[in-house]
Amino acid sequence: MSKASVILGVSKMDPTEDFEELFSQALHVESMEESVETVLSGYRKVADLYPTRPEPLYRASRYCRLQGRNEEGYQLAVKALEAAKQTDHPKGESGPYNLAILDELSINGYWSGHYVESARACFEILAAADCPDSVRSRVIQNGKASLTAMGNGSRHPSEDLPNALRTLKSWRDIARNSPNDSRKLFFDFCLRNHSGMTSQNFQDLFVLYVLEKGGNSIKNRYFVEFGAGDGEYLSNTLLLERQYGWNGILAEPARAHWRNLRRVRTSICDQRCVWTESGDMMTFVEANEPEISSIEQFIESDRNASHRRSGERYLVETVSLLDLLAQHNAPQTID
Repeated sequence: MSKASVILGVSKMDPTEDFEELFSQALHVESMEESVETVLSGYRKVADLYPTRPEPLYRASRYCRLQGRNEEGYQLAVKALEAAKQTDHPKGESGPYNLAILDELSINGYWSGHYVESARACFEILAAADCPDSVRSRVIQNGKASLTAMGNGSRHPSEDLPNALRTLKSWRDIARNSPNDSRKLFFDFCLRNHSGMTSQNFQDLFVLYVLEKGGNSIKNRYFVEFGAGDGEYLSNTLLLERQYGWNGILAEPARAHWRNLRRVRTSICDQRCVWTESGDMMTFVEANEPEISSIEQFIESDRNASHRRSGERYLVETVSLLDLLAQHNAPQTID
Protein backbone atom coordinates (compact mmCIF):
# COMPACT_ATOMS: atom_id res chain seq x y z
CA MET A 1 0.00 0.00 0.00
CA SER A 2 1.51 3.31 -1.03
CA LYS A 3 1.25 6.58 0.82
CA ALA A 4 -0.61 7.98 -2.19
CA SER A 5 -3.42 5.47 -1.67
CA VAL A 6 -4.16 7.06 1.68
CA ILE A 7 -3.94 10.62 0.45
CA LEU A 8 -5.85 10.11 -2.83
CA GLY A 9 -8.41 7.69 -1.47
CA VAL A 10 -9.24 3.99 -1.72
CA SER A 11 -12.65 2.89 -2.91
CA LYS A 12 -12.90 -0.70 -1.67
CA MET A 13 -10.86 -2.57 0.89
CA ASP A 14 -11.24 -5.63 3.09
CA PRO A 15 -11.90 -4.13 6.58
CA THR A 16 -10.43 -7.12 8.40
CA GLU A 17 -7.24 -7.49 6.39
CA ASP A 18 -6.16 -3.98 5.48
CA PHE A 19 -6.98 -1.65 8.38
CA GLU A 20 -3.63 -2.00 10.13
CA GLU A 21 -1.71 -1.39 6.93
CA LEU A 22 -3.80 1.62 5.94
CA PHE A 23 -3.73 3.12 9.43
CA SER A 24 0.03 2.62 9.51
CA GLN A 25 0.33 4.59 6.28
CA ALA A 26 -1.74 7.44 7.76
CA LEU A 27 0.58 7.52 10.78
CA HIS A 28 3.51 7.60 8.37
CA VAL A 29 2.06 10.65 6.60
CA GLU A 30 1.94 12.48 9.95
CA SER A 31 5.49 11.46 10.82
CA MET A 32 6.69 12.85 7.48
CA GLU A 33 5.39 16.28 8.56
CA GLU A 34 3.11 16.66 5.57
CA SER A 35 0.71 19.61 5.48
CA VAL A 36 -1.99 19.71 8.16
CA GLU A 37 -4.76 19.14 5.63
CA THR A 38 -2.95 16.19 4.10
CA VAL A 39 -2.44 14.52 7.47
CA LEU A 40 -6.06 15.02 8.51
CA SER A 41 -7.31 13.88 5.12
CA GLY A 42 -5.41 10.61 5.53
CA TYR A 43 -6.91 9.91 8.95
CA ARG A 44 -10.41 10.83 7.78
CA LYS A 45 -10.21 8.50 4.79
CA VAL A 46 -9.24 5.60 7.04
CA ALA A 47 -12.06 6.49 9.44
CA ASP A 48 -14.58 6.61 6.61
CA LEU A 49 -13.51 3.17 5.38
CA TYR A 50 -13.55 1.66 8.88
CA PRO A 51 -16.29 3.49 10.85
CA THR A 52 -16.09 1.11 13.82
CA ARG A 53 -12.42 1.76 14.45
CA PRO A 54 -11.71 4.74 16.72
CA GLU A 55 -7.95 4.85 16.18
CA PRO A 56 -7.76 7.19 13.16
CA LEU A 57 -10.24 9.65 14.67
CA TYR A 58 -8.35 9.60 17.97
CA ARG A 59 -5.05 10.28 16.21
CA ALA A 60 -6.65 13.06 14.18
CA SER A 61 -8.02 14.64 17.37
CA ARG A 62 -4.62 14.44 19.02
CA TYR A 63 -2.96 15.92 15.94
CA CYS A 64 -5.44 18.82 15.91
CA ARG A 65 -4.63 19.57 19.55
CA LEU A 66 -0.92 19.70 18.77
CA GLN A 67 -1.68 22.08 15.89
CA GLY A 68 -3.87 24.34 18.03
CA ARG A 69 -7.03 23.40 16.11
CA ASN A 70 -9.01 22.63 19.24
CA GLU A 71 -12.59 22.94 17.96
CA GLU A 72 -11.82 20.50 15.16
CA GLY A 73 -10.00 18.24 17.61
CA TYR A 74 -12.99 18.28 19.95
CA GLN A 75 -15.42 17.30 17.17
CA LEU A 76 -13.11 14.47 16.06
CA ALA A 77 -12.89 13.16 19.63
CA VAL A 78 -16.69 13.09 19.85
CA LYS A 79 -16.80 10.99 16.67
CA ALA A 80 -14.02 8.74 17.97
CA LEU A 81 -16.07 7.97 21.09
CA GLU A 82 -19.02 6.99 18.93
CA ALA A 83 -16.78 4.65 16.94
CA ALA A 84 -15.34 3.17 20.13
CA LYS A 85 -18.82 2.33 21.41
CA GLN A 86 -19.47 0.05 18.45
CA THR A 87 -16.42 -2.16 19.15
CA ASP A 88 -17.29 -4.67 16.46
CA HIS A 89 -13.81 -4.96 15.04
CA PRO A 90 -11.59 -7.97 15.86
CA LYS A 91 -11.18 -8.76 19.57
CA GLY A 92 -12.96 -5.58 20.71
CA GLU A 93 -9.76 -3.60 20.55
CA SER A 94 -11.38 -0.15 20.78
CA GLY A 95 -11.78 -0.40 24.57
CA PRO A 96 -8.24 0.66 25.46
CA TYR A 97 -8.74 3.84 23.43
CA ASN A 98 -11.69 5.09 25.47
CA LEU A 99 -9.67 6.88 28.17
CA ALA A 100 -7.26 8.34 25.63
CA ILE A 101 -10.15 9.65 23.54
CA LEU A 102 -11.83 11.14 26.60
CA ASP A 103 -8.54 12.84 27.48
CA GLU A 104 -8.33 14.44 24.04
CA LEU A 105 -11.99 15.44 24.26
CA SER A 106 -11.46 17.11 27.64
CA ILE A 107 -8.38 19.09 26.57
CA ASN A 108 -9.66 20.13 23.15
CA GLY A 109 -13.07 20.82 24.67
CA TYR A 110 -11.62 23.15 27.29
CA TRP A 111 -9.62 25.20 24.79
CA SER A 112 -12.59 25.48 22.40
CA GLY A 113 -15.12 26.54 25.04
CA HIS A 114 -16.95 23.22 25.56
CA TYR A 115 -16.48 23.40 29.31
CA VAL A 116 -19.37 21.13 30.33
CA GLU A 117 -18.28 18.37 27.98
CA SER A 118 -14.66 18.80 29.07
CA ALA A 119 -15.56 18.46 32.75
CA ARG A 120 -17.80 15.47 32.05
CA ALA A 121 -14.99 13.71 30.18
CA CYS A 122 -12.65 14.29 33.12
CA PHE A 123 -15.20 12.80 35.52
CA GLU A 124 -15.57 9.72 33.32
CA ILE A 125 -11.81 9.22 33.22
CA LEU A 126 -11.51 9.51 37.01
CA ALA A 127 -14.43 7.13 37.56
CA ALA A 128 -12.87 4.43 35.37
CA ALA A 129 -11.43 1.51 37.28
CA ASP A 130 -8.39 1.43 34.98
CA CYS A 131 -7.58 5.15 35.18
CA PRO A 132 -3.76 5.24 35.46
CA ASP A 133 -2.39 6.88 38.59
CA SER A 134 0.12 8.70 36.39
CA VAL A 135 -2.60 10.84 34.80
CA ARG A 136 -5.06 11.21 37.67
CA SER A 137 -3.59 14.42 39.09
CA ARG A 138 -3.52 16.11 35.68
CA VAL A 139 -7.09 15.07 34.87
CA ILE A 140 -8.30 16.41 38.23
CA GLN A 141 -6.71 19.78 37.44
CA ASN A 142 -8.25 19.77 33.96
CA GLY A 143 -11.68 19.04 35.42
CA LYS A 144 -11.37 21.81 37.98
CA ALA A 145 -10.29 24.27 35.30
CA SER A 146 -13.36 23.40 33.22
CA LEU A 147 -15.68 23.81 36.19
CA THR A 148 -14.10 27.16 36.99
CA ALA A 149 -14.42 28.34 33.39
CA MET A 150 -18.10 27.48 33.41
CA GLY A 151 -18.68 30.16 36.01
CA ASN A 152 -15.99 32.66 35.02
CA GLY A 153 -16.79 34.08 31.62
CA SER A 154 -17.52 31.13 29.37
CA ARG A 155 -18.33 31.81 25.75
CA HIS A 156 -22.04 31.43 26.44
CA PRO A 157 -22.77 33.04 29.85
CA SER A 158 -26.52 32.49 29.54
CA GLU A 159 -25.89 28.75 29.47
CA ASP A 160 -23.67 28.63 32.56
CA LEU A 161 -26.38 27.56 35.02
CA PRO A 162 -27.92 24.78 32.89
CA ASN A 163 -24.43 23.63 31.94
CA ALA A 164 -23.43 23.49 35.59
CA LEU A 165 -26.56 21.53 36.44
CA ARG A 166 -25.84 19.00 33.69
CA THR A 167 -22.32 18.58 35.03
CA LEU A 168 -23.63 18.09 38.56
CA LYS A 169 -26.02 15.45 37.26
CA SER A 170 -23.16 13.61 35.55
CA TRP A 171 -21.15 13.66 38.78
CA ARG A 172 -24.17 12.48 40.75
CA ASP A 173 -24.65 9.54 38.40
CA ILE A 174 -21.00 8.56 38.73
CA ALA A 175 -20.96 8.94 42.52
CA ARG A 176 -24.24 7.09 43.07
CA ASN A 177 -22.57 3.70 42.65
CA SER A 178 -19.80 4.51 45.14
CA PRO A 179 -21.40 6.26 48.15
CA ASN A 180 -18.23 6.04 50.26
CA ASP A 181 -15.82 7.14 47.56
CA SER A 182 -13.64 10.03 48.84
CA ARG A 183 -14.37 12.08 45.73
CA LYS A 184 -18.09 11.77 46.33
CA LEU A 185 -17.72 12.70 49.99
CA PHE A 186 -15.73 15.82 49.09
CA PHE A 187 -18.30 16.76 46.48
CA ASP A 188 -21.07 16.49 49.07
CA PHE A 189 -19.03 18.65 51.45
CA CYS A 190 -18.67 21.32 48.75
CA LEU A 191 -22.41 21.38 48.13
CA ARG A 192 -23.09 21.90 51.85
CA ASN A 193 -20.44 24.60 52.35
CA HIS A 194 -20.06 26.41 49.03
CA SER A 195 -21.61 29.70 50.17
CA GLY A 196 -18.90 32.37 50.29
CA MET A 197 -16.31 30.27 48.47
CA THR A 198 -13.92 32.38 46.38
CA SER A 199 -11.05 30.03 45.50
CA GLN A 200 -10.38 29.06 41.90
CA ASN A 201 -10.19 25.31 42.39
CA PHE A 202 -11.90 24.62 45.74
CA GLN A 203 -8.69 25.03 47.75
CA ASP A 204 -10.48 26.68 50.67
CA LEU A 205 -13.14 23.97 50.89
CA PHE A 206 -10.56 21.22 50.51
CA VAL A 207 -8.65 22.49 53.56
CA LEU A 208 -11.86 22.56 55.60
CA TYR A 209 -12.84 19.10 54.36
CA VAL A 210 -9.50 17.54 55.33
CA LEU A 211 -9.61 19.14 58.79
CA GLU A 212 -13.18 18.06 59.46
CA LYS A 213 -12.57 14.55 58.16
CA GLY A 214 -9.64 14.26 60.58
CA GLY A 215 -11.82 15.27 63.52
CA ASN A 216 -10.27 18.72 63.85
CA SER A 217 -11.96 22.07 64.41
CA ILE A 218 -12.36 24.13 61.23
CA LYS A 219 -12.61 27.44 63.10
CA ASN A 220 -10.01 29.96 64.33
CA ARG A 221 -6.96 28.49 62.63
CA TYR A 222 -3.95 30.05 60.85
CA PHE A 223 -2.95 30.32 57.19
CA VAL A 224 -0.12 31.72 55.06
CA GLU A 225 -0.94 32.63 51.46
CA PHE A 226 1.64 33.55 48.79
CA GLY A 227 0.26 35.51 45.87
CA ALA A 228 -2.81 36.73 47.75
CA GLY A 229 -3.97 38.90 44.84
CA ASP A 230 -6.49 41.61 45.68
CA GLY A 231 -7.75 39.57 48.63
CA GLU A 232 -11.09 38.77 47.02
CA TYR A 233 -10.97 37.52 43.43
CA LEU A 234 -9.92 33.83 43.38
CA SER A 235 -8.76 34.12 46.98
CA ASN A 236 -7.88 30.84 48.66
CA THR A 237 -8.32 32.27 52.17
CA LEU A 238 -11.10 34.89 52.19
CA LEU A 239 -13.72 32.31 53.13
CA LEU A 240 -11.53 31.02 55.96
CA GLU A 241 -11.00 34.51 57.34
CA ARG A 242 -14.55 35.83 57.07
CA GLN A 243 -16.68 32.82 57.88
CA TYR A 244 -14.46 30.61 60.01
CA GLY A 245 -12.44 33.12 62.04
CA TRP A 246 -9.01 32.27 60.63
CA ASN A 247 -6.16 34.79 60.51
CA GLY A 248 -2.71 34.70 58.98
CA ILE A 249 -0.26 36.29 56.56
CA LEU A 250 -1.03 37.46 53.03
CA ALA A 251 2.05 37.99 50.83
CA GLU A 252 1.52 39.91 47.59
CA PRO A 253 4.16 41.98 45.71
CA ALA A 254 1.92 43.22 42.84
CA ARG A 255 1.27 46.95 43.26
CA ALA A 256 -2.09 46.74 41.49
CA HIS A 257 -3.48 44.55 44.28
CA TRP A 258 -2.32 46.42 47.34
CA ARG A 259 -5.03 49.02 47.89
CA ASN A 260 -7.85 46.48 47.73
CA LEU A 261 -5.94 43.82 49.64
CA ARG A 262 -5.44 46.09 52.64
CA ARG A 263 -9.00 47.37 52.40
CA VAL A 264 -10.86 44.05 52.45
CA ARG A 265 -8.66 41.85 54.61
CA THR A 266 -8.00 41.83 58.35
CA SER A 267 -4.99 39.51 58.30
CA ILE A 268 -1.37 40.69 58.07
CA CYS A 269 -0.43 41.95 54.58
CA ASP A 270 3.21 41.83 53.43
CA GLN A 271 4.27 43.40 50.13
CA ARG A 272 7.49 41.43 49.73
CA CYS A 273 7.98 38.49 47.36
CA VAL A 274 8.46 35.15 49.14
CA TRP A 275 11.71 33.64 47.88
CA THR A 276 14.59 31.43 49.02
CA GLU A 277 16.52 34.38 50.47
CA SER A 278 15.59 37.62 52.20
CA GLY A 279 16.73 41.07 51.16
CA ASP A 280 17.31 40.44 47.46
CA MET A 281 15.82 42.74 44.81
CA MET A 282 14.12 40.90 41.94
CA THR A 283 12.36 42.07 38.78
CA PHE A 284 8.61 41.56 39.05
CA VAL A 285 6.37 41.56 35.97
CA GLU A 286 2.85 42.86 36.57
CA ALA A 287 0.52 41.66 33.81
CA ASN A 288 -2.57 43.49 32.59
CA GLU A 289 -4.47 40.80 34.48
CA PRO A 290 -2.56 41.19 37.77
CA GLU A 291 -3.50 37.77 39.13
CA ILE A 292 -1.18 36.10 36.58
CA SER A 293 1.81 38.33 37.39
CA SER A 294 5.16 36.72 38.24
CA ILE A 295 8.81 37.35 38.88
CA GLU A 296 10.62 37.76 35.58
CA GLN A 297 12.36 34.40 35.48
CA PHE A 298 9.04 32.55 35.57
CA ILE A 299 7.02 34.54 33.03
CA GLU A 300 7.35 31.78 30.40
CA SER A 301 6.39 28.96 32.75
CA ASP A 302 2.77 28.38 31.67
CA ARG A 303 0.12 29.17 29.06
CA ASN A 304 -0.24 32.76 30.34
CA ALA A 305 3.26 33.70 29.16
CA SER A 306 2.02 35.84 26.25
CA HIS A 307 -0.03 37.97 28.65
CA ARG A 308 2.99 38.71 30.84
CA ARG A 309 5.60 39.68 28.28
CA SER A 310 4.26 43.21 27.85
CA GLY A 311 3.62 43.70 31.57
CA GLU A 312 5.02 46.48 33.72
CA ARG A 313 8.38 45.66 35.28
CA TYR A 314 9.66 46.89 38.63
CA LEU A 315 11.89 45.73 41.47
CA VAL A 316 10.49 44.03 44.57
CA GLU A 317 12.17 42.98 47.79
CA THR A 318 12.30 39.30 48.69
CA VAL A 319 11.75 37.55 52.01
CA SER A 320 12.34 33.93 52.92
CA LEU A 321 9.47 31.90 54.32
CA LEU A 322 11.19 31.43 57.67
CA ASP A 323 11.86 35.16 58.00
CA LEU A 324 8.29 35.97 57.00
CA LEU A 325 6.92 33.69 59.71
CA ALA A 326 9.33 34.91 62.37
CA GLN A 327 8.86 38.61 61.67
CA HIS A 328 5.08 38.32 61.95
CA ASN A 329 5.12 36.05 65.02
CA ALA A 330 3.39 33.17 63.28
CA PRO A 331 2.38 30.24 65.49
CA GLN A 332 4.28 26.95 65.44
CA THR A 333 1.32 25.19 63.81
CA ILE A 334 0.07 26.48 60.47
CA ASP A 335 -2.92 24.86 58.86
